[in-house]
Amino acid sequence: MPEAKKSLSLGVELGLNEEGDLSVVQDTAVAGLYIHIPFCRKRCPYCDFAILPSKINHELGDSYVRLLAQDLEQTIREHHLNLGDLTSIYFGGGTPSTVAPELLGSLFKNLSAHEISIEINPEDITTDYLLRLADVGFTRVSVGIQTFNATLLQKLGRAHLAEDNFRALELLAASPLQQSVDLICGIPSSSVDDMVHDIEHVTTASNINHLSLYALTAELGTPFYQAIMKGQITHEHADSDLFLRTGWQLLEDLGFEQYEISNFARSDVPLSPQRSLHNSLYWKHKPYLGIGIGAHSFYQRKRSCRVKELKSYQEMLASRRLPVAWDENIDDDILAQERVMLALRLKEGIGRQEVGEPRWQELILRAKPLVISGHLIDVDKKLIATREGKLVLNSVLEHLLDE
Repeated sequence: MPEAKKSLSLGVELGLNEEGDLSVVQDTAVAGLYIHIPFCRKRCPYCDFAILPSKINHELGDSYVRLLAQDLEQTIREHHLNLGDLTSIYFGGGTPSTVAPELLGSLFKNLSAHEISIEINPEDITTDYLLRLADVGFTRVSVGIQTFNATLLQKLGRAHLAEDNFRALELLAASPLQQSVDLICGIPSSSVDDMVHDIEHVTTASNINHLSLYALTAELGTPFYQAIMKGQITHEHADSDLFLRTGWQLLEDLGFEQYEISNFARSDVPLSPQRSLHNSLYWKHKPYLGIGIGAHSFYQRKRSCRVKELKSYQEMLASRRLPVAWDENIDDDILAQERVMLALRLKEGIGRQEVGEPRWQELILRAKPLVISGHLIDVDKKLIATREGKLVLNSVLEHLLDE
């Protein structure tokens, strides 16, 4: 990667000009790099990500990493990007832990970032693997535990076992890497007590300072969605609300701050970074570059997505074309709407400085009924979603943003 030392500002940072309108500050150093690793041992029935269920070997991983390096280099060159002071680099998937850490590390050996994260599966965790991650420069792992209940893991179609989860927590306790755990609640036939036990298993591990709690969703076209449509399983929205209310309150009681709808950071460890820097870039509407099949990007007032088929990805790169499936320019109105949508997911909410004075005044007027109903609060010149508002955030946003 001859140009890897180039610095990436990833396009734009929104600010306000003297008239209080949105403007664009070019060449900001606050940015992220997302790298998609699509390989999975199997596709889970609820997953709609761009993945390639296949038996992984070194040759397959090596050839894909070479494509990623070409994608990165070509994008930097064609879009005049600068990767000098990244906030974060994030390897997602798929299952990035199916590829050797040394191969993944080759993609950022000439880059620097405040946080370098990787999603890993419990069954891939060994003492040696964690050491290799640290040796090549990773600083944070996100572990897809999902649940400790063996029956529910089978329902989710996960490749790992409950004992893999317990063993992973033990091994992680001896690792210096920052650690986060993903849990899923609202699994068909599960109980609130199942979720409570999952949360307690994770939060009693003193080394786990970040937790993501997601309600299982039925994504269009997935086997899970099809099973619901055929009446083979039931999945009620009201049940998800009960799970979330209970989980959110329990995590708060256990000392975890809900800084985003689905994300919690241990609040009693103030000297150690707990929030996910990379995901915070998305929610704060900062620009980022995504490479790999199906990866999304947002920079230079444009949103885009890579092609999802590996063959197309290979062919386009071979012909020196960026493997982009689609892109769209984002105007000021859309930028402002997206800022509202993202900021209301956060504990801090949305303020005038994010959208500009004219839009802020309109937003305040539209928000009044939602403040009265208890879905929003207006405090310190900020609109913040309450717990009730977070549970029905899509409806709140429709009221605020619909023309």
